[in-house]
Amino acid sequence: MQLTSDDWIRAGLETLSQSGIASVKIEAIARKLKISKGSFYHYFRDRAELLEAMFFYWEVHLTREVIREMENSGMSAKEQFQALVYGSFSHTIRLQSAILAWANQDEQIAERVKEIEQERVQYIERLFNEMGLPPAESKVRAEISYFTFLGWIDRSSRNPALKTTQLADAFINFITQMS
Repeated sequence: MQLTSDDWIRAGLETLSQSGIASVKIEAIARKLKISKGSFYHYFRDRAELLEAMFFYWEVHLTREVIREMENSGMSAKEQFQALVYGSFSHTIRLQSAILAWANQDEQIAERVKEIEQERVQYIERLFNEMGLPPAESKVRAEISYFTFLGWIDRSSRNPALKTTQLADAFINFITQMS
């Protein structure tokens, strides 16, 4: 079976999500993929290069591509916000939590996460501007939205039984009220 670099990256991200950054080890991932370490070295020089590729994958696929797809979707700003909330409050929670934990252990990753968070908040701010809110109010609501997302990540890791859809609906209705 011929693996690609993306297979290694996705396996690394899955390991990160399940067990944290310390568990992202070449041998363990090779065993999980049922392949020799030689395949790894075909794509990456070392663990550090894999970690860089994993972070870049998260940065691109879970921020920049999401924003680009939303902006090109033809949806209204409110529809984009709704889709963003539903998507964010669902399948990526464990990975987001693991990335934040990694950032707490690595100053360089923390700086890069800070930049990505700023991009995310600025996008949400643009959506609120497009919904007709004044700039100052848009900024506040964008920050509150992102803080809510971070709280959701933290709380859902301890309580996976939370009713995601109901809470997402209530949050969207609350934060997008225009009065």
